[in-house]
Amino acid sequence: MKTKLLLIFGVSGVGKTTACSVYANENMEVAHFSASSLLDLKRSSAPHRSVEQAHQDQQRLVKAVNQIRESANENLILLDAHSLMLVDGKLFKVPNHVIDAIKPNGLVFIKADPDIILRRRSGRGDSGASDLESEELGQMQLMALQAVEDYALAFNLPLSIVEADQPKDFSAAITKFL
Repeated sequence: MKTKLLLIFGVSGVGKTTACSVYANENMEVAHFSASSLLDLKRSSAPHRSVEQAHQDQQRLVKAVNQIRESANENLILLDAHSLMLVDGKLFKVPNHVIDAIKPNGLVFIKADPDIILRRRSGRGDSGASDLESEELGQMQLMALQAVEDYALAFNLPLSIVEADQPKDFSAAITKFL
């Protein structure tokens, strides 16, 4: 596979899609996809998936990403995704074997102040956004980061951790792979 792939992680509402879209729009050699869009998951239905549906979704995602990567004309693909998923009302780490099957060249984790993320989530009408407290979201963000750090260690992948309000840092993390 000549096209490189970066997985862009962060909790819902941190700004993954916005950061990736802006970067891809400004760089012709970069394509951007969202895991949720590839799976056609709606924000309102994703948390209500069964474990079986979540496993099927992960298999579909691996297949879709690998197909896109094989046919891509760009030098780099940014895939914004989640390291944690809500399944049957419980939080689960996306299994390492899914990350391994996607074969990323690197990982980026976008983080932000939990209060800012909550405002963004509430502003776009995320289901359950108003049920979360800042402290809970902060813990969720920490768990998501720990999962990504685990992927980096397990597969010897470079990992950049950037603040959502620092687009230059995001750009610098991506540019290393071009």
